[in-house]
Amino acid sequence: MQFLNQNLLLKACQQKTQAFQSIKRLIRDGWNINTKNKMRENALHIVCQFQNHDESFEIVKYLTQEGIKVNDKNQMRETALHIACQFQKQPNLLNIMEYLIQKGLDINATK
Repeated sequence: MQFLNQNLLLKACQQKTQAFQSIKRLIRDGWNINTKNKMRENALHIVCQFQNHDESFEIVKYLTQEGIKVNDKNQMRETALHIACQFQKQPNLLNIMEYLIQKGLDINATK
C-alpha cells in the first residue's frame, strides 16, 4: 500500500487541474514528500516538468517549505533546476531558479 501512496503523490504533481490542492492534501495526510519514482524523480522534479503555469512557482515554494530535498538528482543526474530550465517558461523559470538557489540548490551540480 505504501508503494501506491507514493505513486499517488507523484501523479498529483502531473495533474493539469487542481494539482496544488491535491498535493497539499496528500502531504497534509502524511505522505512522504521525498518519495521517488523509477526514474529517481521526486515531486519537485515532476512539478518543474509538468506544471508550467502561474501556479507552478507556488507549488515549488510549498514543496520546499514542507521539506523536499532540493538537491536530489534523478536517474539522469539532473536536479529540479535542470528540469525547470528545460520545461518552464518565463516568468516562472526565473522565479523558480532564484527561489531554489535561495533554498540551497547547488548551482554547480552537474550531470
